[in-house]
Amino acid sequence: MGIVTQTIGQQKYIAMQMDLEYKINLINETKLSLASSLNELVNVGSDLDPSNPMVKQLQARKEKLHQLEKKLDMQLQMYQTQLQLVQQNMSALK
Repeated sequence: MGIVTQTIGQQKYIAMQMDLEYKINLINETKLSLASSLNELVNVGSDLDPSNPMVKQLQARKEKLHQLEKKLDMQLQMYQTQLQLVQQNMSALK
């Protein structure tokens, strides 16, 4: 009976690990896209006259993107912590 329980537990943790790794990869891809968007905003903003009203709009968008990046970092850290816990539980089953 112990082998069956161990196998079921391992399968559960493997599925959890794969799900968390997928989520981590998605966040990393999103962060790369976000960095690209931020770079584009910086490049566009550098061409404008500082007194242009568009500069304020670009600054506001940059700030929103920075806030989004912070949220993604927090979410990434949470998933990485969960992944560590899952890996520790998998090791304990062995």
